Amino acid sequence: MRVARIILVLSCTLTWLSPSQVLPCSSFSLLRDGTLVVGRNLDANSHTPGLLVVNKRGVEKTGRSFQWLVSGQCDAPPISWISKYGSLTFNTMGVEFPESGVNEAGLCIEEMSLLETEYPSDSGTPTLFMQQWIQYLLDTCATVDDVVRTAQAIALDGWSWHFYAVDKSGSSAVIEFLAGEPVIRTGETLPQPLLCNSIYDEELEQLGSYRGFGGNRVIDLDDPGENRFAQGAYMLADFAIENDPITYGFMILDTMSRGTTKWAKIVDLGNLRVTLRTDTNPQLRHIDLDTFDYSCETPRLILDIHADLRGDLRPSFTEYTAEAHRTQVEESIASLALIPQFDGILESLGGTRDGMTRRFSEYPDTTCCSESLSPPE
Repeated sequence: MRVARIILVLSCTLTWLSPSQVLPCSSFSLLRDGTLVVGRNLDANSHTPGLLVVNKRGVEKTGRSFQWLVSGQCDAPPISWISKYGSLTFNTMGVEFPESGVNEAGLCIEEMSLLETEYPSDSGTPTLFMQQWIQYLLDTCATVDDVVRTAQAIALDGWSWHFYAVDKSGSSAVIEFLAGEPVIRTGETLPQPLLCNSIYDEELEQLGSYRGFGGNRVIDLDDPGENRFAQGAYMLADFAIENDPITYGFMILDTMSRGTTKWAKIVDLGNLRVTLRTDTNPQLRHIDLDTFDYSCETPRLILDIHADLRGDLRPSFTEYTAEAHRTQVEESIASLALIPQFDGILESLGGTRDGMTRRFSEYPDTTCCSESLSPPE
């Protein structure tokens, strides 16, 4: 219990500097007449480095908790798995530690910061660092139903996030951890397919005060002080079939942005294409998931998310190297270390900055290709 409390303090302390800080991050899905896209803004106070990573199927992995990544101490039973699906992920803490992604089955996972998050603290339940949980979902799940089942069977630790999942059928889920319990909304309990940085129930309650959603207030799409959830809900309802979904999706993201967006992307789940831009490279570029070989006999592929490129990014991916991965880890931990309390909190967890850097850096070397898994049908 002491470890859980310390991690909760760390989570709240790091939130303003963690990869998806409590700034106006936004996610949504748009499903109309066969069109299905998922949009995401990642916002931060400063430049956010990142890697695009092509993850392979048939890879054996053993998961790690945040406590282990900090100190090397096992505070909960580990969980092992073999990746069933290949995926494209957006990684801020290096390979195997994404903050979002989409797999070849058409499952998309996004995260948003939520200060009210309180993860379960049962030391007898397998526990994963919340970024690695995203990778676990993309490795093993094809549908939102699969995701919901794992949310009830695996404990998380790390900083404060809630999650938005969408699959190729158009099903979606919001997964929050409140008062130590998973709170999951799907189907009729998820009337608005979007997520920002407040508890979903509270977002719905505020939305009810606006015209068209039960109240009288007018939604101002041009006012940066307006409720982002309400702006997103209005624009999703206002989508017309003649609109290009990618263009319209970026219009929604632009409307919900508050000037601190570092990455923005639209995932076309029908065509398995990701279109993205970043603050340092506003040119739209795209990646088609079906152009990759996901067999584990082939090397991992990576690409700097901010690379000065445009158009099709597939030819620019390069083979993973331990050096590139470690550089990403060092940059991320250096950002976290700007918090005055950072080293003290790591010490209270039995760890050090150097040890944390080493364990994140070495983790990909603990995975290996398995011959026991056939390609998915």
